[in-house]
This record gives sequence, structure tokens and C-alpha cells, in this order.
Amino acid sequence: INAVAATLPVEQLNALAAVPGIVSITNNKSVETADRPGWVTERRIQRGRQPLVGTLLVPAVALPDGSFFAITDKGNAVIMTAEGTLRTQSTLTGYFKTSPIVGADGTIYVASEAHRVYALYPDGQIRWQFSDGGTAKFTGGVARGPDGTIYVADQARNIFALDPASGQLRWQFYADQAVGSFLSTPAVGPDGTLYAITDKG
Repeated sequence: INAVAATLPVEQLNALAAVPGIVSITNNKSVETADRPGWVTERRIQRGRQPLVGTLLVPAVALPDGSFFAITDKGNAVIMTAEGTLRTQSTLTGYFKTSPIVGADGTIYVASEAHRVYALYPDGQIRWQFSDGGTAKFTGGVARGPDGTIYVADQARNIFALDPASGQLRWQFYADQAVGSFLSTPAVGPDGTLYAITDKG
């Protein structure tokens, strides 16, 4: 914003205002949010800290209750409360480099390259895990359809549709006419149409 902050005696404000190039002088105060009344403090306070095993390759995701979920590349899964305390910590199997998603009920869905999809309750307990025994990697993340169906695609051009509550396979499709591998997360349109793009376009 091309601005600076400084602490000045009140009697020097007029002299500062007369300096060429000064556009405006604003008193220091907190930030007002646009969506609700009140003030948010400008000071950031560290509420908690949790060492992680591995590297965090994707951002943490927020849960409906204000807590958040983070997972490292080595499967170190952590849920921290809004107050900054550790709710739970566990280790999931596989290599994780894609963002998890969160359902309306707080269920966390995340895919690992070890051909596994996990669903976790907001308390960190495993709700279900899916693997059909395949060896092709899930290099993309999971997508959620308008009806809640969970979709994931593997490198061998297989697309899996999973029941969000149980993890049961609803259907599977092999894109035999496609060329290349599915490396990215499938996309789902508002009408439920599923899109998957290979690395060959």
C-alpha cells in the first residue's frame, strides 16, 4: 500500500502533513470487518504450537467448530482446536501432497498416493478408509459432488465414486479412450457432471 508506520508526538503532525508526497495520515487503530460490526485486534497472539513429523505441503483446512486439520507428506495428521490446543494426532498410511476437503458435517476427506482415501471424524477418529487393492497412485485429491459423493482418480485413469458416509464404492469408471494419466483432482460441476483431465490434455 506504499505506506509506513511511525510513532510521533502530536505537535509534529502538522509538520509531517506539510511534507511533499504525504497523501494522508491515519491514526493507528484496529481493523473493522466488512461483514459484521465490531473490531478485530491488530495483534496476533500465538495460542498454541504443535511439532509435526514431515513437511506440510498443503494448507490446513478449517472445521465447522473453528478447529483445523493439517496433514504432512508423511501422514502426520493433526487437529488443533480454535483455542490452539491439540485435539488429536495420528499417522495415516501413504504420502500426502493434496489438500483435504471437509464435508458439511465436519468429516475430513483426504487421499494418499498409496491408493487410499480416508474419511476422518472431526475428533480425528477414522470413519472409513477405501482401497480397492490397486497400485496406481492417487496423485490428485478428492472432490465432493452436490449429493455428497466423494470422487477420486488414479494414475491408471480409473475414477472411483464413494459413498461419503460409509466409503463403499458406488461405481468405478475406466477412461479407456483417454491418453495419459490422471494426476490432478477431478472437478465436479454444479449439476454433478464429473471432469477429469490427463497429463496429456
